[in-house]
Amino acid sequence: RLLNEYWNQICKILNLKSGIYSILNEFEFELKNKKVFLELNINPVELYEKNGFIAIIRDISIHKEQKIQFEKDQDFLIQKIEKTESDFIYLTKHLEKESNERKAAEASLEFLAYHDPLTGLLNRIAMTEFIENSIKSLGQGELLALLFIDLEKFKLINDFLGHQIGDEILRRVSIRLENCVKSKGKVSRQGGDEFLILINEFQNLKDIIQICEDIIIAISEKYFIFDHELNIDLNIGISIYPEDGNDQDSLIRSAGVALRKAKDSPSEKYKFYNTEMSLELYEQLILRNWLKMALTNGELSLYYQPKLSVSANKIESVEALIRWDHPERGKIPPTVFIPVAEQMGLIIDIGYWVCEKACQEINKWTGSNIPKFAVNLSPVQFSDPLLCEQLSNLIKKYKINPEHLELEITESGVMQDIDYTIDTLFKLKEMGFTLTIDDFRTGYSSRSYLKKFPVHNIKIDKSFIVDVPYVEKDCAVVKAIVELAKSLGLYIIAEGIENEEQLEFLISLGVNSIQGFLVSKPMNGKDLVEKYFAK
Repeated sequence: RLLNEYWNQICKILNLKSGIYSILNEFEFELKNKKVFLELNINPVELYEKNGFIAIIRDISIHKEQKIQFEKDQDFLIQKIEKTESDFIYLTKHLEKESNERKAAEASLEFLAYHDPLTGLLNRIAMTEFIENSIKSLGQGELLALLFIDLEKFKLINDFLGHQIGDEILRRVSIRLENCVKSKGKVSRQGGDEFLILINEFQNLKDIIQICEDIIIAISEKYFIFDHELNIDLNIGISIYPEDGNDQDSLIRSAGVALRKAKDSPSEKYKFYNTEMSLELYEQLILRNWLKMALTNGELSLYYQPKLSVSANKIESVEALIRWDHPERGKIPPTVFIPVAEQMGLIIDIGYWVCEKACQEINKWTGSNIPKFAVNLSPVQFSDPLLCEQLSNLIKKYKINPEHLELEITESGVMQDIDYTIDTLFKLKEMGFTLTIDDFRTGYSSRSYLKKFPVHNIKIDKSFIVDVPYVEKDCAVVKAIVELAKSLGLYIIAEGIENEEQLEFLISLGVNSIQGFLVSKPMNGKDLVEKYFAK
């Protein structure tokens, strides 16, 4: 068998029908010390009739160097073999070694067909088969749990630190995931920073919760890679067979829906799938399509909620609030469509639309009683490199004084990149805008950071106002914020005021401006003028 397999590496018989040589390896002639014409047009048996094929093996052995060249049409082979002493045993071992190497290569190819080359985990194809086979092998009443995992902000690591570090993160995450799962199931990498885990050994949902919590703890531990100390967070969506899907496609789809809900949650890192999630997702898909058309169809509008100066007892500023009046659905609250706009990357366009509409409104006003118009900048819009340029263009286009435009930036937004924030705030202040930190709490901005920000105002988060003066802890927090703002010389605005008790408490602390239903509900521009500025 070996002779038949390797015969063509010794000399090539081109005419297979007649079985005679028409072209021979040039080294064949050197090895045999014969003339070419003596060997052409005869067959191998005639050439080696005394010793048979063994003679051939003895004549070419222990080849220290070989070069193989396949021609374009692959119908003949040239092999150069160094002359040496015959050694049948060596050649046999060499052929066996080549056979083993080929088998190893085949095994490697087979492994790569079903495994991720970076992490060694099962790949998408293998996991699909594993889920299908696991479903088929289940007994009556047995369950499976599918965990869909996505790493948070992994793209930032790749973009800023490079793919080498990103790849190492993925390898270490894979090891930690497998250590958490062990024999309870299988882990796969779906691609990018997404992983699937199928759990086929558990008693109840508490076991799945425990696995999820173990995973969250394990993955959140620090990674020390090439002098970098890194943190990774993740979200998990969970689906259960057969309740959430009766095949691998529906199970993965349900786990993916649950994952999206987990990513939207500020506090919960894992979510179990339920049918309401699919309905919400369907609703979001509809909203996405509608929202794309809302800007061009004139369905969006601005309402304005006044802010009252405590000392002057008059409206000093109005906050522009976006409203959506859909022709079929009617009024859609901002709490519903703003998160959708953020997800689909439309929030910057909407943000600049609000800024432009506010500038148009300011342009209509004449006289000295023009209030400031406050617009909210989302964290995404605030981080836009074109922010200052866009606002400058609007000021020039509508020929307005920038002092009449107040920019409200959330506390979480200004804390994302301190250096960028300081630089951008200084530019905006130099341009003449009034700057306010919105939704101010005490969790993000320490005094050391806050004093670096060139802002004019802070607005106390309305979540702290709701229960004052009745809840002692909230009263203490509001008092601390007011004292901090005063120490930095900042103007203090309180929002969400709905009753006299709240108002009296805030005035007693020294709040400068108030906003809420007690002062006025939001209203359109026409009603605003008629109610507060007609004179």
